Amino acid sequence: MIFIDEAGFNIEMDREYGWSVKGKRFTKKAKPKSLNYSVIAAVTSSRLLCYLVSKEAMLQETFYGFLVEIVEYLIEEGYYQNYVLLFDNAKIH
Repeated sequence: MIFIDEAGFNIEMDREYGWSVKGKRFTKKAKPKSLNYSVIAAVTSSRLLCYLVSKEAMLQETFYGFLVEIVEYLIEEGYYQNYVLLFDNAKIH
């Protein structure tokens, strides 16, 4: 089985809560707007087959292109009859 999933990340994600000196209120400095990244990966129980990192939202066309790459790789390696692709029901599928 090949498991495929995508996730979004922001490099500057911050906590809303934190520690401070007793009697002082926790404050944090505002950071400038940072980039969002989308990551998609295909893994088996034993290894990472491939992944894609994008600075844009994961679009349906990008997802299909990723699937094509995986299937082409499996065909080239002669594994295409031995695997099932599993992914969640996100709207981009």
